[in-house]
Amino acid sequence: MRKTFLFVETDSKVEPPSDGELGKTVKNILSRGVVVKTPVMIGLGVILGDNIITSLFLVGNFSLVSIWFSKGKKTSAFVVGRDEKNNLAKLRLADIKSKESPDSIFGKLNKELISHKLVPAGPRAIGDPLFVANSRSGVLKVKVAAMFYGVYVDERWENSWRINSNAPVGLMGSGIWDEEGQFMGVSLASRVPSLENLRKVVAQAIARKRNKELPQSSYIGDPVYAAPANAVLDFVETK
Repeated sequence: MRKTFLFVETDSKVEPPSDGELGKTVKNILSRGVVVKTPVMIGLGVILGDNIITSLFLVGNFSLVSIWFSKGKKTSAFVVGRDEKNNLAKLRLADIKSKESPDSIFGKLNKELISHKLVPAGPRAIGDPLFVANSRSGVLKVKVAAMFYGVYVDERWENSWRINSNAPVGLMGSGIWDEEGQFMGVSLASRVPSLENLRKVVAQAIARKRNKELPQSSYIGDPVYAAPANAVLDFVETK
């Protein structure tokens, strides 16, 4: 059986002062985040060691994808590994320069991230805040999300969970972090909305309009499935 968890994204961006602890966490999340573009879809990946890890639903059967780093540099990457059990994909830059090379993208990033130790986060309670990257606007942003719940599965995810592999655009493949910058996992795909969920969203929207309530933050979209940190880091270590 495999463990996974679900989270729900909000519309709140995280833009704290850069000199505080939260500001450092956001900077590290952005440094580790990359935009991953295939011929049919756009999403994200997360830099872990010498690899970029993303959702297998995002890259599909493609062997070459485009990569945009948070500071604007664009390059290509090969899909060099697929974990069909956990629906993860591993990317390697098409540029074969050593990571120690002064002009290597990874060489520069590793120096920036040297103070950010990659630590798997501990268990989270439902409702606890999470941070996710999102490229929906075309620019990498860090958004607030919330823990939904954890589950175990023993079937293909698409069959047992009714996954919508075409959504969420700009969020699929994102690294997930807690407020201390500890690694939670990687987002995979959203859940296919049920009619009951849609009715609840509409009812809540009508109630807010009637009461003239304008909440500072609201949940957007349906719960997103994510592979937990231990499964992701095990995949990073495979050859």
